[in-house]
Amino acid sequence: MYAFYPGPNKGAQVGMQDPKTGDIWVNYCNANVAGAPLFPTKNPNVLPTKNKPKIGSSMAATGWWDSQHVIASVFWQSTTGQIVNGFYQCDPESGSFIQQGEYNISDTAQVTSIHAKTGLSVELLGSTAGYRVFYHDEDSQVHQLSYTTKTDWNYYGAVSQDPTFSTALASIHSNTNNITVISPKSAKDIEVSRYNTDGTWHISAFPETIQNSPTNKTAPSKIAIDPKVTPKFSLPAWTGKPGGLGAAVDNSFTRTAFYIGSDKKLYEIASINFIWQMLPNQSASSWPLADDANAELAVTYNQPTNEAWVYYISNSTLVQAYRGTDGTWGKFTVLPTSVSTPGGGSGDGDSGSGSGDDDNNNKTASAGLSTGAKAGIGIGVSVGAIGIGLLVFLFFLRRRRQRAAALAAEADKEQPPINLGQYHSPSEQGLYYMADGSVAPAYTPQTPYDSPDAVKKSTPDMNMHPANMASPLVEMEQPPTIYELPPTNFSYELPAESVEHR
Repeated sequence: MYAFYPGPNKGAQVGMQDPKTGDIWVNYCNANVAGAPLFPTKNPNVLPTKNKPKIGSSMAATGWWDSQHVIASVFWQSTTGQIVNGFYQCDPESGSFIQQGEYNISDTAQVTSIHAKTGLSVELLGSTAGYRVFYHDEDSQVHQLSYTTKTDWNYYGAVSQDPTFSTALASIHSNTNNITVISPKSAKDIEVSRYNTDGTWHISAFPETIQNSPTNKTAPSKIAIDPKVTPKFSLPAWTGKPGGLGAAVDNSFTRTAFYIGSDKKLYEIASINFIWQMLPNQSASSWPLADDANAELAVTYNQPTNEAWVYYISNSTLVQAYRGTDGTWGKFTVLPTSVSTPGGGSGDGDSGSGSGDDDNNNKTASAGLSTGAKAGIGIGVSVGAIGIGLLVFLFFLRRRRQRAAALAAEADKEQPPINLGQYHSPSEQGLYYMADGSVAPAYTPQTPYDSPDAVKKSTPDMNMHPANMASPLVEMEQPPTIYELPPTNFSYELPAESVEHR
C-alpha cells in the first residue's frame, strides 16, 4: 500500500495491491469526493505495468501536480526480484494513470543483493537532489539508491548495517539533507537512522536507547541496546513485525511514526524536543480498528499545513484517517468507490420536506384509475423522465469534454509538456512544481525497462556520495536547542506525508 500528496488540486493519491493477482489498484486521479480519493473496488482502476509486481511486495510512491496533471512515480519489487519504477501522468478525462516509462532501477544501479521481500520507501528531494529510494539487501540491512539527471540511478550506500527485525520501512525529510529512515529493530524497539552533517547516518532507537552513538559505518556487532538506560515507555501491541510503518513531519519539524499493533489499533509516536514519546490514542470514530493484527498502512502528509492522512483496511473497506491543520483528528472516512447519482442519496435534506400534501394530492388524483392505467402512466412517466435525463446528461458530457479540450489546448500554449523521450538538462527541461512550490525534478532515466537498446550504465559521480559531499548545514542528532530550526537555505519537505503542529 502507498499514499502520496501531490497538492490541494487533486488531494491524496492511494494505491494498494490485489493480494490474488499482484495488480496495483489506484484511485481515480481526477476525482476527490468530499476530501477523499475515489477508489473503485468492484471494477478497480489498475495501474499499467510491464514488469509484474510480486504478490505481497512492498510499494512506495511520490509525485506532484504540474498545473495540468497529477504526476506519479511508483516503485515496486518485480516477480524476478528487481526494484522497478513506473512513471505516470494522469489522464484528466478517464481518471487513469497513463504510463510514460518503466525502469528497472536496481539493474541500472548494478545492485545484486535485494531482499526477497524488501521494504521500499522513497523521498523526492527536488530538481537537483532528485530521488532517494530505500530498500533491504539479502541480510536485511537498509541501503539507498539515488537518482539525479546527471547520474541516473546509482547505489548510494548503506543507511544502517544493523539487520532489521522485519522489512517494514518508512522515511521522511524536512530539507534536502535532513532525512530520517525508520525500521523495526526488535520486538521492543524501532530503529531511527538520520542523515547528518558529517555525511553519515546516525543510528538511534526508541523506546530503548542504543549505546555508543553508532553510524552506518558501525559493524552490526557494535550496535547494541544500552542496558544502563531504563526506557520511559513501551510500544503497545508492538511485535516488531508490522505490516507497514508510516512516518511524517510537521512544520515545527516534529517527526512522527505510525504502526498498527497486534490489537488492530493504530498507534502514533512523536519526537518532541528530540525525545520520542507515545501520543494519545484517538477514539474509534477517528481511528477505527483495522481488520487484521499488525496490518499494513500508508501515510502521507503536507508539512506546511500540518495535515496528515492515514490509510488502512477496516470493516473490509479502505478508510482514511485525517488530521487537520489545527492538529486534531476528524472522523474517519470510508473511501468512496463511486460517485453518487444526483438526487439519489440517502433521502436526507430538503428533498423530503413538504411531501405530505403532495402525497395526499397524488392519492386523490389517482383514486379513479385502474391498476393497469396506473401502471401505464407510471411506466410512461418513467421512460420519459429517463429519456430527458439521458439527453441532458449527454449534452452536459459533450459540453464538459469540449470545455476540457479547450482548456487543455489553451494550457498547452502556456506550458510545455513533460518530455520523457530523451535526456534534457534542467535548464532545457520545462519546470514543474510540487505542492510546496519547489521545483520538481526532470525525470529521464537512461535505461527504460522496455528499451530495445543495450543496457547503458551511467558513470556515478563520486562527489555525490555522502562521504564526499560538502557538509550541509543541518541540525545535529542532539543539538542544544529545544526545537529543530531550518537552515537559511531551507526548502519544505516534499508532499508525501504530514503531522500535527506541536
